[in-house]
Parts: sequence; C-alpha cells; structure tokens
Amino acid sequence: MSDNTDFFEECTSASEVKQFIVEKYFTIWASIMVNYLKGRGLPLRLAYIDLFAGQGKYDDGTESTPILVVKKILANPTFYNNIMLYFNDMNAEYIGKLKVNLSLIPDIEKLRYKPVFENYTVDKEVVEMFNRSKLPPSLLFIDPCGYDGFSLGLVWSVVKGFGCDCIAFFNYSRINMHLSNRAIPREKLDAILECDSQKLLLELSGLNPIERERKVIDIVKSGALAKGINYTMEFRFKSITNRTSHFLLFFSRSFKGYDEMKQVMYKASVYKDDDGVADYQFAYGKLDEQLTISFESFTTLSDLKRSLLHEYKGKTIEFEALYEEHSVGKRYIIQNYKKVLREMLVQKIISTNRTPKSGFSLDLVITFPKDRNE
Repeated sequence: MSDNTDFFEECTSASEVKQFIVEKYFTIWASIMVNYLKGRGLPLRLAYIDLFAGQGKYDDGTESTPILVVKKILANPTFYNNIMLYFNDMNAEYIGKLKVNLSLIPDIEKLRYKPVFENYTVDKEVVEMFNRSKLPPSLLFIDPCGYDGFSLGLVWSVVKGFGCDCIAFFNYSRINMHLSNRAIPREKLDAILECDSQKLLLELSGLNPIERERKVIDIVKSGALAKGINYTMEFRFKSITNRTSHFLLFFSRSFKGYDEMKQVMYKASVYKDDDGVADYQFAYGKLDEQLTISFESFTTLSDLKRSLLHEYKGKTIEFEALYEEHSVGKRYIIQNYKKVLREMLVQKIISTNRTPKSGFSLDLVITFPKDRNE
C-alpha cells in the first residue's frame, strides 16, 4: 500500500463509507455490464482491478475492499464464472497476506478465474501497459495511501475502454500541502494534476478553503474531460478536525455509470435536507456550518425549479433527455427531478403529452412555459 505501516491497524468510519461506495457500485456496474453483454450476445467477461489492494483485512479483523468485493462475486454464479480479479500492491508483505486472506474465504474455489496477484510500483510503465492492453469491461480501483500512483493518465488508460469505469482515492490534504512545498518536485505534481502546478499555486493564493478545493477539483475534472472522460463525480471526506482530507473520485464515459454512482454516493451522504437534496460528503462530527457544502452554495428544490424554468423556457423535451443533460454536475438525483416536475404539473406550470399514472416516466414529454419567470 505504502510506507505507512500502521494504515491497516483498524477500520475507521471513513473507510467503511469508502468501502460501501466501492462495493455497492461494483455490484451495480457488474450487473449492468452482464445484462448488456448477454443481451447483445457478446463475450461475457469482466475484470476488477485493484492497484493498491493491501492485505484484505485490518489488524482488528475487519475485512477491507478486496474481500468484500470477492464475497459479492461469490454470491452470484454469473459473477464468479465471468469476472477476473487483478490485485496489486507495491508492498510484497501485503500481497502475501492478501493471498492468504482470500484463500480462507468459503467457496473461493468457485471462482472460474484464479485471482492474479502482482507486486509492482504503479508508475508510467503501468500506464503504458494498460494503454497497450485491450481490456474487457473493467472497474479500476486506485486507492494509494498518499497520492503516489494516482494520475489522470492512469485513469484514462483503463477508462478509454468499453464499459470501463474508475474509482480513485484523491488525497486532497496532502496535495494541497505539497503544492506550497518547494521541496516537492513540480514535475511530480504536474503529472498528477496534468497542469502547471506552479501556475495553479499562484491561482490558489488568496482563495478561501472552499474556493481552493473547488479550484483543485475543477482542474482534475477539466483534465479528465480533455481526455474524453465525460462524467466525473466526487464524494468529500472531512477529518476529525473538520478539514477536507480527501475525495473519492469517480470517472466514466457513460451517463448510466455516472447516474448510478451518484445514487450510491447519495445513500452514503451524511446530510440530506427535508427535500432529499444531499451534500455528498462524510464528516466525523458536527459539520462546520460554513463548510457544510463541498463546493457550490447549498441548492434546494426551489433552485432546481427556477433553473428548469429558465433553461427550458418555451421548450418541449422528453424527461429522459432533460435529466441526462441537466443533472450532470449538480447535486440532484432523479427523485428530486420527479418531485419538482410533478409539483409543477399539478400547479399547471408545465404540461405533458399524457397524464402520468404514477411517478414520472422517462418517456414523458414535457412542455415548459414561454413567459413564466420563477
């Protein structure tokens, strides 16, 4: 994992949330891909790749992500017959312990493909290896202790493939600290952020903590978009001292994957307002009111209503198309849209091509007024 030898002493609450997000999304992603491949008669083969796998358990006996994922696979015959597992860690001792811990899982022999275990440093050569490879639909998990190993180049080397997504640990506190440290080689930070880190440091000067976070995350998201990764999602973690420690970042070229991950992160969120709008973050204690929200000021369903009336003024559009183009980069999940649109329909602000019997189906066609300002 890293040179941090006490990392696996015990599982923290933040680690449990991170594991929940990865485990939950893995199951959803694998199910979607299996159904897609089956439906089109394509080869039924998937891969889960963990480049910083660790030892599989904390010293207190709590299971970590590799074991949790393998147990999910073993619970589904389609999964254990068609999913390949690749585990790597630069710490040879951790990989040795992971082999043992996985071998002790009941029914591990059901796996059609034996897990592959590697012990290498994640560097440019690994990126080049993935760039040369034609991977099956794969879920890549990048979880270094620190930030060595993370790069947008690595993310793209896998996500460029069909059906491939990435979940990555982004150590914001360490990167933020090292941006101001002249002893840290600029080339190292340039490679991770894919920008001129010295120029970025000048742009960060004078910004408050929220603005600084937003700037750094925007740099990462812009870099991902420039590579062709259309959808990114972030979940913020705050330390015991109520400062941002890291983010769990999600990268995909599929709106479906993005939307499913947003739902998972929604469930993992600490706070949801009375209308069900989430903050997409974890914190140990009571949140500092000023720093409750990761990025933009808190958005409500009233804000959503105003935005829809403004952006779709006089337009007619199918709900599915509206949701896909409007929800990206916003806090709202589909349930929020359905609630707002149904209220607007009851109030006769909008009209639809038919009266919805229940819910608000994706194929419903909505017409917005031309002259209403809210």
